[in-house]
Amino acid sequence: MDDDLDHFARLVEALRPYWGHLVIVGGWANRLYRYRDDAHVPPHPPLFTTDADIAIPTTSALPSDLRERLVASGFVEEFEGDDTPPVTHYRLGEERSGFYAEFLIPKVGGGGRLDKRSQHTAEIGGVVVQKLRYLEILLIEPWRIKLHPGVIRGLVKPIVVRVPNAVSYIAQKLLIAPKRRSADRAKDVLYVHDTIELLGATLSALGVLWRDTIRPAMPQKTAKTITTLATGSFSRVTDSIRDARAAAADAGRVISVEEIRARIELGLREIFAEE
Repeated sequence: MDDDLDHFARLVEALRPYWGHLVIVGGWANRLYRYRDDAHVPPHPPLFTTDADIAIPTTSALPSDLRERLVASGFVEEFEGDDTPPVTHYRLGEERSGFYAEFLIPKVGGGGRLDKRSQHTAEIGGVVVQKLRYLEILLIEPWRIKLHPGVIRGLVKPIVVRVPNAVSYIAQKLLIAPKRRSADRAKDVLYVHDTIELLGATLSALGVLWRDTIRPAMPQKTAKTITTLATGSFSRVTDSIRDARAAAADAGRVISVEEIRARIELGLREIFAEE
């Protein structure tokens, strides 16, 4: 875990001037929720992930030296697929290090709809970005979290980074679930569970955030879909929940499928209630 944080700190330092533009999404966002003052940190470690997903709002005008800063900090490019430009992982080029960063932008068309004709990749700020559906939800009212050198070894000085607010984070996980591979879907179930576990004391406030800020900022149809998924997705134990329990067990955590299901169902009901 310490090595993992050291690798993450290398990325943070490499892009230090630009965190006012970028948003850390994916597994690292869930992990950084632990540094919020209102988080109740459980005794088990956070879910491990080697990749750091960095979202770039389409309205951001970033400098063109993101790639150069990454390369200067020891990250190397790895290319995948047949897109032009190709999907690119920025991997920390140290022996035995599996840590890498990916850059993402929303994949939307007119009126906020998915543009199926668009390419899957583009170049922004000197780095290759992937276009992903529903990513725009993670960019609504992001939270700011202050990181300290005393907590994350490798940081030169304190820094504020941005992550999705927990409501947007959970909502996006619900929306993308049908298109995810079973292993990824199980991991996402754990991320939703762990977010609710961390922030369980703030569920009422998260519900207000949904009704007053997040829901009005998205298309009505999308908001209705989220409400429907939040109401019915965890009413019974599913294979995804069973797989999530197995993934937790692999990480040394002892938790039952019913604990996962019940905590998520309760949390979703509190957050996404209509009133």
